[in-house]
Amino acid sequence: MSNSARYALGLPLDLNRARLSELERLPGLGRKRAEEILQERIRRGGFRSLEECLNLAAVPAAARPALAREFVVEASQARDADSARKNR
Repeated sequence: MSNSARYALGLPLDLNRARLSELERLPGLGRKRAEEILQERIRRGGFRSLEECLNLAAVPAAARPALAREFVVEASQARDADSARKNR
């Protein structure tokens, strides 16, 4: 399901599909940290779990509850990220 459909239904957004604008609206994150998260997602080939993102230095402790509440990592996206890492 696309993030726009998830948003319309009030569901958490997929972190591996999140846009900068979706990340930077979280309290305590801002544009710079949102960009760092996206760069790390690209570097890793995607996140395998939400916890993997929550443990990044770019995610301040104050922003973690909102991130955990508003984002998920869908299983298919996690598998794709895992496959990308194995094929490097």
